[in-house]
Amino acid sequence: MTDKFYKNTAPLSVYVVNLTEYDKCNLVEDYTPSTPTEGWVSLPINKEDWEEFLKTIGNPEKYAIHNYEDNLGLNGIEITQYMSIKELNKLGERMGNIDPSEVDAFNALYEALGDFEEALECFESEDYVFYGNMTMEEVAQEFIEACYAIPEGLENYIDYKAIARDMRCESYYETEYGIIYVG
Repeated sequence: MTDKFYKNTAPLSVYVVNLTEYDKCNLVEDYTPSTPTEGWVSLPINKEDWEEFLKTIGNPEKYAIHNYEDNLGLNGIEITQYMSIKELNKLGERMGNIDPSEVDAFNALYEALGDFEEALECFESEDYVFYGNMTMEEVAQEFIEACYAIPEGLENYIDYKAIARDMRCESYYETEYGIIYVG
């Protein structure tokens, strides 16, 4: 297959199989672009290129997704075998809007919310604050110091651990990627 349909740097690529040939057991299934009945395609893809790609795998009436590559490293992504090209393109476009430097923030959102679509919506609406490589106590201290002028001599009496505990109850989440606040 040519680079016209597959870019190893694309945020999302899927391995498409011609189901007619699959039903006849005419597939290699080694996930390499070596056979004319299956192959990799990067998303999003325009309608003309999609139709041209389908011709390269035998112009199937039905196809299935047998593998995918998420080159961003997003947690929670779900690609099903019979997703439509419309759904795949939409997902590819949305993933393309995520800068690689923001993947930890997305993964923290996913870990906090537990749902890929919800995390993606929150990420796109920018309704979060991400504190990478910080503890909850450090976030609490940063928050207090940014909001209040603490008189000299009282700094040691502030219980940041207790404030951090309260913050956990108010939409702050500790994740393996850092602290995330969901607004």
